[in-house]
Amino acid sequence: MKLFVGRNKLIYSTLLFILLVLCQLTAHAVSGPVKMIRACPGKFDNNITISWNIPQDPCGSFSGYYIYGRTSPSVMTWTLIDIVTFYPTNQYIHTNALSYKVSGQYFIEVHYDCDFSTPLYSDTISVNKTPPAAKIDSVSVNIYTGEIIIGWSKVNAKDVAGYTVKDFDGSGFSDLSFTPSSYFLVGSGIANPQTKSYGYGIATVDSCTLESTISDPHHTIFLTATTNECYKSVTLSWNRYDGSWALGAIGWPVSKYEIYAATNFGAFIKVGETASTTTTYTHFGQMPGDSLTFFVRAISSGSSSSSSSNTFGHRSATKPIPQFCYVRCADVLDDGSIKLTWHPDLTGEIKKFNILRSTNGVDFSIIDSTNNDLTSEKSYTDTKVNGSSGYYYYKVLCYDLCDSVVLGSNTVRSIFIQASTIGVSTVKTSWSSYAGFLNPIESYRVQRGVTSTDGTVTWGDLIQTKDTLIFDDNLPDDVGEDGICYRSIAFEDGVNVFGFSDSCHSNTSCAKQPIIAFFPNAFVPTGENTIFKPVCSFVNFKTSFMVVYNRWGEEVARITDLNQGWDGKKGGKILPEGIYFYMATLYGTLNGSTKMYSGEVYLFNSE
Repeated sequence: MKLFVGRNKLIYSTLLFILLVLCQLTAHAVSGPVKMIRACPGKFDNNITISWNIPQDPCGSFSGYYIYGRTSPSVMTWTLIDIVTFYPTNQYIHTNALSYKVSGQYFIEVHYDCDFSTPLYSDTISVNKTPPAAKIDSVSVNIYTGEIIIGWSKVNAKDVAGYTVKDFDGSGFSDLSFTPSSYFLVGSGIANPQTKSYGYGIATVDSCTLESTISDPHHTIFLTATTNECYKSVTLSWNRYDGSWALGAIGWPVSKYEIYAATNFGAFIKVGETASTTTTYTHFGQMPGDSLTFFVRAISSGSSSSSSSNTFGHRSATKPIPQFCYVRCADVLDDGSIKLTWHPDLTGEIKKFNILRSTNGVDFSIIDSTNNDLTSEKSYTDTKVNGSSGYYYYKVLCYDLCDSVVLGSNTVRSIFIQASTIGVSTVKTSWSSYAGFLNPIESYRVQRGVTSTDGTVTWGDLIQTKDTLIFDDNLPDDVGEDGICYRSIAFEDGVNVFGFSDSCHSNTSCAKQPIIAFFPNAFVPTGENTIFKPVCSFVNFKTSFMVVYNRWGEEVARITDLNQGWDGKKGGKILPEGIYFYMATLYGTLNGSTKMYSGEVYLFNSE
């Protein structure tokens, strides 16, 4: 009897469900207590992801989510797409739903196995479409912080998650950042509006991460200026704000440009304006010693929008004529270039410096120019000369703001050193005296060094002298890759009136020549002349070697360190007295030269 009643209930519930479904499948739209969240079309496939809020289970007997869809609101019949029986599910991927992506709609029924329960219905949701495009109000520079401010009006649409800010480089867009706000600050670490104009666009983004078309790009106003201290004027110039030069994009029409200036870092006031077609302005009347800061503001003709440029600052000169410009040193660098160092009078009016060079100390020519950056120590490296082939004269001319010469420096002359060999064991080194110190030269320090395989020179002090000529007859055994090298350093005697006591370097000169070697013809291992080794000059001892044979052609010694030589032994015992033969391979320091030596040496066992 209970089985019959239960079966009747089941038949009744089933018939009721079928009637409800038939009614729903012919409805134009569905609304109900189950909340649909979104229906997101795939960006790179034909799938659609449907999501909803999980409803309450009134009787703890959830049966399934019945997912229905139709390709457009004009289709009267809903199609059952799938049934999901896992209660915690809150989304479903409708695969290959191409026909639904244009104007499709979905709703779900939530079924329970409770007696006489009716399904819960969701509301109807349409597939998300590309959101409406945003429109930039202005792209402006904050005149106090230097940040770029991008502002736009919020899009009035149901589903807007935020906006993607995009860089515009003149040919295309790239993503910069996402923001839910209607403005964005581009920090100085990303863009520096003091150096160029920057372009930006905006795209609206919905909850499905769909992006709208990108707005017309707007560009910051980049302000530059030239100054004329002789006429006390500043000429400003800037790019047009409307952006018509970039891919034909127009931000908004400009009615005029307003020019603002702040004197001595006070408040900005309007000092002039130009028509929308004019992008230059000259400001006159700057008072001596005043600091002026300018910026330009574009005013829209069709709205209340405006855009400000970067700032440009200028301080007019009030300084007197400089009293000194002292060239401290002309140093010859390792590559043969010559570095000048000079000390200018920063209390005087100096706009720029011209560097002059001469080979005879009389006929000078300008080789370069550098602006006054208000540093107390200026330097310039002349890379167009070779200080290893001769000495050069230098001086510096100072120019005022009207490009007139107001002062010339002292003249300096670099040191040129030359090293050459005399015979086998002596190097003659001479150099030109340094000229230019305020005080006399105290002395010259001569340094000697050898070069390694990587080209670096290991220096050691050789002698301190007042002369400009030395003879080095105590040469090292190992003369390195380039021979024995020398350089001279001139030292100023005491502290001069500017508080300096300088030292200046010469070029580097290496004494090179073909291999010179002498091999003795006899030695006495048990006497005074106990070692057989060559006397060499300009030989690389690290790579040279020697082999010794007896008269039967047997190898009795292999010497890889010529400084150690052969002690007449084999296996720790002195060999018998007699004639032995040697073959030596010597590697030189001049152009990779190599020489082979062979001969006889007589070994005496006693004197």
